[in-house]
Amino acid sequence: MPSLIRLYVEFFEMKKRAWLAGIALVLYCGFIFFLSSLPASSISSYPFSDKAKHFFLYLGLGFIFSYFLKNLKWDISWFAICTAALFFSFIYGLSDEIHQLFVPGRTFDLIDLIADSVGGISGGIMIFFLFEINRSYARRLTNNK
Repeated sequence: MPSLIRLYVEFFEMKKRAWLAGIALVLYCGFIFFLSSLPASSISSYPFSDKAKHFFLYLGLGFIFSYFLKNLKWDISWFAICTAALFFSFIYGLSDEIHQLFVPGRTFDLIDLIADSVGGISGGIMIFFLFEINRSYARRLTNNK
């Protein structure tokens, strides 16, 4: 029971950035859900554009999710963050593909799910590099003073 209380307290003591990233994550998931609810007839299609759309949408999802995890008070390794981004993107992409089975003209596509997962891990890796660049830049600034 004490661990549940600790989690409850930590939840409400999260950094402001983590709260904002959490809100952005929920809104972004809603945006993806909205897009996947559109019938196939209302979406323009070009060869391979569907896979690129999936990749870049889920790159954003992985980016926001990783940013959210990194800004929590917990000390989480980058490997764990990128793994979680991959897992989250896969699970959300799977639910998205299943959801599309109920949308007129849309189907479940395994290649879309792969593009979702690759996009998600890419977003996690991208945020890792941005944090490292920022940390390296901050280190250089403090060493030059």
